[in-house]
Amino acid sequence: MKKSVHRAFTLIELLVVIAIIALLIGILLPALAEARRTSRLAICGSNLKQFGIATQSYSSEFQDRIWAFSWRANKQYVQTIPLQPTDLGAAVAQVVDIFNRRADRTNLTVGQFGAWIPHILYSHVVLQDYWAARLPEKIVVCPEDRNRLLWQDWRGFEANQYPPQPDGATPANARWPYSSSYMSPTSAFDRNIVGLRIYQGPAYNTYFVPNTTNGTLGNKKLADVNFPSQKVHQHDLNQRHFGRKQPFFGNAACRQPLLAYDGSVLVRRTGDNQAPGNTNFVDCNRGMDPNNPNGGATPMNYTPAAYDPPAIASGGTDLGWGYYRWTRSGLKGADFGASEVRGNGY
Repeated sequence: MKKSVHRAFTLIELLVVIAIIALLIGILLPALAEARRTSRLAICGSNLKQFGIATQSYSSEFQDRIWAFSWRANKQYVQTIPLQPTDLGAAVAQVVDIFNRRADRTNLTVGQFGAWIPHILYSHVVLQDYWAARLPEKIVVCPEDRNRLLWQDWRGFEANQYPPQPDGATPANARWPYSSSYMSPTSAFDRNIVGLRIYQGPAYNTYFVPNTTNGTLGNKKLADVNFPSQKVHQHDLNQRHFGRKQPFFGNAACRQPLLAYDGSVLVRRTGDNQAPGNTNFVDCNRGMDPNNPNGGATPMNYTPAAYDPPAIASGGTDLGWGYYRWTRSGLKGADFGASEVRGNGY
């Protein structure tokens, strides 16, 4: 009668197998992480591409206009929302109307938002209304902007379930779940003359409207863009796809996908064309103070809130310039691949 012999692993053999598995995991994990990063970058580029397609479509239907808030002062558009004495107030009324219709938020009112410039982070809702989209929608948020994606659960946001976040119990903060990662330079909607234009700074998240009574906003035209392939139309506040540090757009090291007015999406590093011998960065013009268009560029600082990516400077505050956020000469100027255009045009 034959006896069957069961051969077991020795301890050394088991350790060798575990070591091989650990080695394979160590090799594969970076590759998987890179694949995920590449995938998210592709999604971000696709989001921006959709903005570019919509820009052309919107313009063809609305007399060559660039999408922006279109409600005007002292005009009644919706009976449930009172007319507003300024274009800025009318823009707030329009965004509240879109929120209430597209997000089933019938309880939002103009008064709860106080002093607000909705054009900065919310012009995109005009496009979403044009698309007949339901709000909120992931297409307006970079897939690496994890906080903003979580905030799209507006009930959870208002219950302060996603820290760090703006206080969801504050009525004015009800807008945050519908905000976008992508921003339009103010030249896309500001039609004011020099001295009355919206300006920024010195803090990165502070904007001022010198003329709230007679300010003219919106109705800018694509035909006003002189360098469509060299002029940024949409950009993110921060770098999100390259490395652990996420410098803000005004930092020379910031690298991110950018949508140009011709609809192309290119990954560009902001760089600094003022630094002699700097060959590591793609040069971007420094920008300007819109109310001093032939003067020097205006420096700004990035001292982030708790829910923003941290500053990369050791002191906790990054310093930078306006770059494509404040292109010299606005729509008539260029950001990349051309010299700055001097003049009062915007």
